[in-house]
Amino acid sequence: MTRYGYMLLAAMLAVVLLTGITAMTDTTYHGQLTGTSDDGTGIWVIDPGDDENWFPAEIEWWITETEAGFYHYQYEIRVYDGAVSHFIMETSEPLPEGDIWDITGDYTEAFIGEWFYPGSGNPDMPGDLYGTKFDDAWGTTFTVEFTSNRLPVWGDFYAKDGQAGGEGLNQFWNSGFLLDDPLLPPSDGSLDGHILRPDSYVPEPSTMAMLALGLMSLGAAVRRRRETD
Repeated sequence: MTRYGYMLLAAMLAVVLLTGITAMTDTTYHGQLTGTSDDGTGIWVIDPGDDENWFPAEIEWWITETEAGFYHYQYEIRVYDGAVSHFIMETSEPLPEGDIWDITGDYTEAFIGEWFYPGSGNPDMPGDLYGTKFDDAWGTTFTVEFTSNRLPVWGDFYAKDGQAGGEGLNQFWNSGFLLDDPLLPPSDGSLDGHILRPDSYVPEPSTMAMLALGLMSLGAAVRRRRETD
């Protein structure tokens, strides 16, 4: 194959890749973890009085690719009694505030791109967690959703109830918290006790379009040169 032929083939592949990115806008990933008092896919901590106020605690998520090539993330936590005081979702580091937008949910304040540690504010949290904290939530069902330019990958979360209906503390996190985050692509369900959360940047479709246009222009220039020679 001639040099021009290789360039033309590269341009065609770029166009196909761009078309493929655009065609994936209907992609949705859905998963769920449910805690129990002794084992299961999540870990649930009961309050000091052994009243299972958060039984069964559940987290469910939906991640959908938008027409613009970004991702819409939605999380819902459901507990039996009390209220979810805050929810910490792991993200990649660093996370500029501009990388997530259109945030709505049952909370008062969001702390985007910070480190969070075990302690009195996060009792029994298995380890340090970099991410976003949705604080001062309320209700036995907590929801939050937002749009991001970051791809969904596997990671961790931690949620806490400050009162549990006046009975004490409850906490809930994924069973894979202390394990390495899986590097496999996103899919439905959970993987090794992890949830899907935002991570690396998504290439914008316009970038691929410019690449394809540039390759086609280069191919045309080479052909003109050959014809001139």
